[in-house]
Amino acid sequence: MKAWYIVVLALLTASSDASGASRVGSLSSCGFPRMPRSPTSPTVAEQQDFHRQADEFRRTLDRWLECHNRWYDDAIAESLSVGHMANVLSFRRSKREDQEQARDRREQIEDRERFVDRMAESERQREAFRASLAPTAPSAGTATATIGGGACPTTLAHLESKLPRYSDALLNEARRAVLDTDLNSALASARAQGFSSQAAAAASLQQAKEAERGMPQAEACIRAVAVSPAAVISQLQNGTFPFAQGSITSDCARGYVLAYYQMVANQEAAVALACLANR
Repeated sequence: MKAWYIVVLALLTASSDASGASRVGSLSSCGFPRMPRSPTSPTVAEQQDFHRQADEFRRTLDRWLECHNRWYDDAIAESLSVGHMANVLSFRRSKREDQEQARDRREQIEDRERFVDRMAESERQREAFRASLAPTAPSAGTATATIGGGACPTTLAHLESKLPRYSDALLNEARRAVLDTDLNSALASARAQGFSSQAAAAASLQQAKEAERGMPQAEACIRAVAVSPAAVISQLQNGTFPFAQGSITSDCARGYVLAYYQMVANQEAAVALACLANR
């Protein structure tokens, strides 16, 4: 307990007005809100639940600050009435400190909300990326099929040089999934679901366009949290960015790379599926 606070308690207790002591005792009853824990890989439901908890935290924090302000105002008025100016100064200082603490807590919960939103968006990008990929079991045959003097790729292995490799397990898994994509299986799966070959190629192209539209959002995430956004983007483009677990910048960077992988993979898949459709 702060030394000045002990002195104030002693002075109030010694005061001829016993109500001062009762007010000192009531301060602890205001209650302080507990900061909700933020999920690291939130689902949509977990994201929404965290925002609800954050709203309740802010409401409780407002009640706590209002309770403290009332207590300090009463204590200041009582101290003024008995001429305890040292108490008045101490109470005013304590009131300002509580207000600053409340502002800090509001900023903290807003930071956590932004973090959860970024994690949720990153998780959605991962799911969209996985969903956009064709079945990843490799074909037993060769990598290309000759058609009318030309060749159609049956995997996306030829994208090896277009997809930078990073020191990150998730991105390495995603990159390998792209390169191992079995386009014959993807086409067969689309046909089994009643889609024409042309429709499968068009769907892949549409997914590529959606990924391309998502890249500015991923880049904006990097620019919002990185100390040197331009350097991060440059490192991502040449495959030298040092990913780190628990880093907000790294989470934004993963979203950027996944969007790029998805765009390139689906652009190439659309061309290849259109070619395979003519067999």
